[in-house]
Amino acid sequence: MQHVNIATPYDSGTTSTGTPFVVMELVADATNIIQWCDQINATIEQRLPLFGQVCSGIAHAHQRGLLHRDIKPGSILVTLVDEQPAVKVIDFGIARSFTATSGGGVADASVAGSPTFMSPEALGADGNVDLDTRSDIYSLGLLLRELLTGDLPFLPDPSLGALFERLRSGRSIGPAQWLAGQDEVRLKQVAAHRQISPITLQRTIAGDLDAIVRKAMAYERQQRYG
Repeated sequence: MQHVNIATPYDSGTTSTGTPFVVMELVADATNIIQWCDQINATIEQRLPLFGQVCSGIAHAHQRGLLHRDIKPGSILVTLVDEQPAVKVIDFGIARSFTATSGGGVADASVAGSPTFMSPEALGADGNVDLDTRSDIYSLGLLLRELLTGDLPFLPDPSLGALFERLRSGRSIGPAQWLAGQDEVRLKQVAAHRQISPITLQRTIAGDLDAIVRKAMAYERQQRYG
C-alpha cells in the first residue's frame, strides 16, 4: 500500500524468539482522531474532512485486497503537515487479505480486534465469523458517530455477551435520536466541543449525517454501504 492517509508499512515478520513484528512509517507528533478533535474543539465542518481522509485510506486498502479489521480512534492518527491536519491510518497488524475470487470475503477468519468497534459478523454474533469489506464499513460508521456526537452505542470495553445482546436486540439508536434524548447539561457539553449551539448541533446531525451513520452501522451487512 502507498497512500497519503496510510502509515507506510515497510516490513513484517517474526523475531528469532518468535515474536511477531511490523515496521511502519513513524507518524511524529500525532494524536488519535477523537482526542485531536476534542483538544481543539473541532467543528463538524472540520471533523468531516478528517473522516473523509480516513475513508480514502481504507478505500485504498480495500482496493489492494486488504481488510483492516481494527478501525477505531487509536488506529487513526492526526498530525500536522504544512500546518494542515493530515490523517494516517495505522495498526494493520491483524489485517487479512481477500481476493475477487473469494467474493471479497476473508476465508477462515477468527474473532480478532477491539470489541467495541467490531461488526456483528466480526464478533461472530450469529454463530460464525464471516468477514468482507462491509465489516470495516460498520467500524467506520461507529467512528463517524463518535466524531459527530462523542457517543458510542455500547459501554467501553463491554463483555462479548453484553455486546451480543445489544447487537441482537437492535436497541442501539442513531446519533440524532441519541442527541434528542440527552439532558441539557450533556447536550451543552457535546455542542461546546464542536463550537455550536445545542439546537444547531441537533439540526446539523439530523438528516443526511444521521442516515449515513445508521446505514453504515446496519446489523445486516446487506443494508450497509459496500
